[in-house]
Amino acid sequence: MLPDPQTGLPIIQKWLQIAIDNQFDLHIIIRPEKKSLLHYLEDFTFPPTLKMTIQLYKPKPGEEWPKTILASKKFWKKWMIIGLPDTDFSPKSLFQNLNHHFQQKNLIIWTFPVKDSYNWGMVSKPNENKLIWCEKPKNWPKNFNQAWGIFSFKKSIGKKLLTELENSTQNSRPFFISNAKMKLLSLETFYDLTRK
Repeated sequence: MLPDPQTGLPIIQKWLQIAIDNQFDLHIIIRPEKKSLLHYLEDFTFPPTLKMTIQLYKPKPGEEWPKTILASKKFWKKWMIIGLPDTDFSPKSLFQNLNHHFQQKNLIIWTFPVKDSYNWGMVSKPNENKLIWCEKPKNWPKNFNQAWGIFSFKKSIGKKLLTELENSTQNSRPFFISNAKMKLLSLETFYDLTRK
């Protein structure tokens, strides 16, 4: 488990606290070999009202991260918020007014600017009804500099979205989402501790 540079505590603790503060149901996917994380979760004090499930999943050779989320489909709720455990962001308050967006949208993406687009999942919304998404693109227009940090999808579009993301992660080719109700929102900061 990676420690938070500021507190020294496991950075996943911030995600656990977000779930507690916002009364989200929590589903955590863990590789079987991540025994330290399993022990940490066993010892963590959760409020009795929090609904949490843990899924052990070992990716097959060649599988990328979207396949892992697809493998959790039976645990999906009406809306899913995807957060990567070794990341940190601000503001933490961004989850406080989600019901308004959930009522109107099928996909919400929180983005932040980057200069090295080839290292990130990049998104661009050229118009209200079209989204371009590419994981670690080999060629990406410099004027489209927004990477995704967190995203949330309605269950009804999850399988198609994550299948497209798996393909893009495998081949670095963009895919297009049209005629979907989607919203891009800005993060103030985003850090991935696995990328230094």
